[in-house]
Amino acid sequence: MAEPIKPKPPEEEKSQAEMTEELAHEPQIFSDDGEANIKAIQDLYKTIKEGVRPPITGSEQLLANELAIAILSPPLEKVRHICEGIMLLEASELDLVKLSADIDNVKRIHLLSVAFSELWETFDFDELYNERQMVKIAFSFTEMDAIKYLYPWIEPVEFEGYISNDRLAQQRIAELEIEFSKKLKEIERKLQKKQGIDKELKEEFASLHARLLYWSIRDGLTVESFRSVKTAFISWAMPQATMWLKKSMNLINPEAFKDAVFALKGATPPQKAGAFKKAT
Repeated sequence: MAEPIKPKPPEEEKSQAEMTEELAHEPQIFSDDGEANIKAIQDLYKTIKEGVRPPITGSEQLLANELAIAILSPPLEKVRHICEGIMLLEASELDLVKLSADIDNVKRIHLLSVAFSELWETFDFDELYNERQMVKIAFSFTEMDAIKYLYPWIEPVEFEGYISNDRLAQQRIAELEIEFSKKLKEIERKLQKKQGIDKELKEEFASLHARLLYWSIRDGLTVESFRSVKTAFISWAMPQATMWLKKSMNLINPEAFKDAVFALKGATPPQKAGAFKKAT
C-alpha cells in the first residue's frame, strides 16, 4: 500500500538580515546613476513591448510594402504610394493613428498624383503649321470639381497653355475668360472704393479661376509650364504626405518594414542580435 503524501513542514521565516543578504546577490537592474536608470527603464519597456507584439498580419505587410516603396521613390511617386498605403487602412486603424479626418484629403491628393503620373506628350501645329510639343494631364474630375482639386496649390502658378483645335476647350476657355474678367473688374471697383470683398465674391472668383485653369491644363501645356505645375503640386502635397507617413509607421512592426525595404532592394535582411524581435 502506497504511503500517504506527507505535507511539507512550513518554512521558517527568514530574518531581515537574511533577506537583505539574498537581495544583495540578485542581479540589479537599477543603480545609483540616474541616467543609467532611465536607460534601463527604456530598455525594459522596449523588451516588454516587443515581447507582446502580435505576429505580422497580411494587411500590415501590405502597408509596409507601400511605405517602403514610398521611401525609395522620387517625390511624385513617394506621395502616391504613401496615399495608397493610407487607403489600405480600416476605419479602426485610421482612428488609432488619428488619420480619420485626413482620409478625404488623402484621396484627393492620390487622384492628383495619379493624374500627374499618367500624362502624355503629343504634338500639335500652330496657325503657321509650326510643330509644337504639348503635355496633357489626364484629370479624371470635371470642370465643376476644379476648385476642390486645384485650389489652393495651383493658384500662384504662372504657366503657358496652348490654344489647340479642341473646339469644346476653346469655347469654355472663351466663356470663362469673359466671366473671370467681369469678376476681376468687380473686385477692382470694390478695392478702389475701399469696400470689403465679401466671402461669396471671393469664392465665385476662386471657382472661376480654378475652372479656367482646368481647361487650360486639359487643353495642353508647354513642357516648361507642366514642370512648374507639377512642382507646385509636389511642394504642396509633400508636407502632408510626410505627416501621414510618420503616423502610419506606428501600425507597422519594424521587422515587416525592414523586410519590405530589403526585398525591394533585392537583398536579404542582415540578422543582427537584438536589432529586431522576430514575429512568432
